Amino acid sequence: MPPLSTPMNVVLWLVDGRAFVVFSLIGLGCFLGMTIAASGNRTTQSRWFRRVLWLVLCAVLLLPVTATPIPLPLLFAPGLLIVFGILVLARKAVSRGLLRICGVLGLCAVTLGLIAEWRWWSRPVVNVASADAGVVVIGDSLSAGIGAGEKTWPTLLAEQTGLKVVSVARPGARIADGVRQLGQAEVDGRMVVILLGGNDMLSAGPSALYAAELEELVLTVRERGGRPLLIEFPTTPFREGYGRVMRDIATVLDVPLLHRRHLAWVLQAPGATLDGLHLSESGHRHLALKIGEVLQK
Repeated sequence: MPPLSTPMNVVLWLVDGRAFVVFSLIGLGCFLGMTIAASGNRTTQSRWFRRVLWLVLCAVLLLPVTATPIPLPLLFAPGLLIVFGILVLARKAVSRGLLRICGVLGLCAVTLGLIAEWRWWSRPVVNVASADAGVVVIGDSLSAGIGAGEKTWPTLLAEQTGLKVVSVARPGARIADGVRQLGQAEVDGRMVVILLGGNDMLSAGPSALYAAELEELVLTVRERGGRPLLIEFPTTPFREGYGRVMRDIATVLDVPLLHRRHLAWVLQAPGATLDGLHLSESGHRHLALKIGEVLQK
């Protein structure tokens, strides 16, 4: 696990899933404490409860910073907890019944959020039909590099695994370019790795448009006989809709998805980037290893 040695690493820690789990576990422990306290024989006084509730509210308020793409219905839970917490803090003392309600509601909300996130943490393993069938890579500068003669991760993946890897990734590409890239390679019987959408997110394009075009890309891959694999990228705060889109499509269309923390950890590795975002040869090597762990032949 990469150390938090630079400001960029701290940012990536916030958005790679770890911070969400940490903040959620803090909330889980606090709400569990409230529930246990409510089983006591005496009315709970406000001082201890208020301190705990302030800690919970701080953790809840920090959750949007983690840009975690949990399902939309669960987004209402933090808001309800904040409103409930403010109402409770306005009282001078807290009754056992109110404490129990707060604890149970909080436990349910945090547990559901953790389940929604953890279901994506297991690394998918997909079988490539054969070394000759190989892999096609669709993407932007994270896959294509930004300099002439650069040894990118698709090339290194081929060297590390012995698979035939064809990259049609192009610097500056957006999701709308995906189908065009797909037309430049034979994909029948091949695994098609899709790492595309970061430029759409950074340009503040609507996630709904990204959803439609990513779905079209995945369906086109399948129509042409390919097998899609989605690489989730870390999203910026309040742009987690992009992550939600990827996960929704992965669920509905049954597409394997590699959790965002893997790419974030590559970006955090010492010397892995040229400018905090674009990969150095060391970064390309790390990413090739990560994706190679997913592919089996």
